[in-house]
Amino acid sequence: MKINRVLGIMLSAITIVSSMTLPVMAEENTENTSSFEYSLKPGMEEWGQLNHGERVLASQIPEEELTQMSTHELVTAVLDYPCFIDMIFYNTYQEGFEVVRDNFNGLQELLNRKDSGDCLLETYKSVNLPQILSIDNEDEKFDESLELLYLETILAQPEITETLSDENLAELETLVENNYEIQVANEDETASISYSGYYESLAEQQGVELYDYTSTVKTPNGSSVTVIVRTGTDTAYNNRTAIKNSILKNYPGTSVVGNATIKYNCHAYAWAGSTTVWMNDPSKYWSDGSYKLKANNSPTAIGQKAYYPGSGKEHSGNVVRLSGNQIRSKWGEQSVVEHSVSNCPYFFIPLNVKFYGR
Repeated sequence: MKINRVLGIMLSAITIVSSMTLPVMAEENTENTSSFEYSLKPGMEEWGQLNHGERVLASQIPEEELTQMSTHELVTAVLDYPCFIDMIFYNTYQEGFEVVRDNFNGLQELLNRKDSGDCLLETYKSVNLPQILSIDNEDEKFDESLELLYLETILAQPEITETLSDENLAELETLVENNYEIQVANEDETASISYSGYYESLAEQQGVELYDYTSTVKTPNGSSVTVIVRTGTDTAYNNRTAIKNSILKNYPGTSVVGNATIKYNCHAYAWAGSTTVWMNDPSKYWSDGSYKLKANNSPTAIGQKAYYPGSGKEHSGNVVRLSGNQIRSKWGEQSVVEHSVSNCPYFFIPLNVKFYGR
């Protein structure tokens, strides 16, 4: 089945909505698997002592090892990347993937390898989705599902599909369609936040809109800001416990204070105080004079709005405590989290976090 037809079926069923991600995990390739081990991982004491930007820098693959890895080894190392989970905390998973790509040398190298598509396809062929769905431990099932989401998203990138022969691309499309149908048919057993990372990534790349309708909210000075009302199936909310546990594991020191849901995002939560709409661009709040820049990198008052710049990948939050520079923000389609300025998926080195106030 061709991509366009498959994508049309998927969209018409409103199953991928912008938040549905059902996890599928690729089993480890038995040949040429990587012996590379990251020296820093979630759960280690050292992990909790670093801010997010430092973790990202510490998780790069040394260049001398990176260039010597076979592509099979590199695929395994990339899927094991400790900060890959950052991907799920942006407005879309494709957007989050691009952030991970821009900040991880292993993924950059993989996307440049001429045989990357064939090696990724071999890994994808080894996925045993029914086995993943049968896992009793929900946290383990969620982790396995996340790895499939990573794998399918990588496979959907043009740098990868362009390396595949017509025959292999057709095989990939068939596998993706089969896995998607299994996820949909077994939605009660899934721990995933997307039925298909591959389809979601293609939809984002092709500019397919996955929301229902638009509305507006007003800034304090009366300017209109366009927002989105999303009414799709809320799989993120259904997997809120596994998402919460994953956040606490990967970002130690944070506190999850609100459930995962696709209904609203960070900008709507921070600037409009809304839990019912999705806002993509909050810039009107300061451009019309409703808020003014008060500080950079550290807040000076409770109630200020934190804004993480990012060229279309921005993040917003509310300052709730000056002690420890604590922010409360909505992480993409996932949970509401209290965290320090630097302990979140949006803090990199260097980054100038801006704080706005009335």
